[in-house]
Amino acid sequence: MLTSLRFPASIVSVFLALAGCRDAPPPTKASQVAASAPVTASSTASLAVTRVTAPSQVCMVNDRFMGSDQIPVSVDGKTYYGCCSSCKDKLMNNAAARTALDPVTQRPVDKATAVIGKTSSGKVVYFESDDTFARYTP
Repeated sequence: MLTSLRFPASIVSVFLALAGCRDAPPPTKASQVAASAPVTASSTASLAVTRVTAPSQVCMVNDRFMGSDQIPVSVDGKTYYGCCSSCKDKLMNNAAARTALDPVTQRPVDKATAVIGKTSSGKVVYFESDDTFARYTP
């Protein structure tokens, strides 16, 4: 006879986050372009961001706010964060994983030094300065 197993929601959330980490395909050129499209009043209304004050709570490979401290990865004197060993390896070995485009200026941003914002769904956006963050926020 099978019995029903129940797990706390926190365990299920962690499992889903880690499982998605390894299986998520890398962003496509199209999704990178869409994510870095010029900001307009109508686009910011649905993409309102709040500032992330603890970069250690962001998986910088999946670009997700995780809500708890992630694995620190030191590269060239800068600290990046990943949620699992796969993300740690990507941050150490793939320079592209350590950069993003500022959605306002379209310039590359180092994730370790970026101003980070998060959407209500937990997706993070990287900005080159407080000014571009403020211009993006409605």
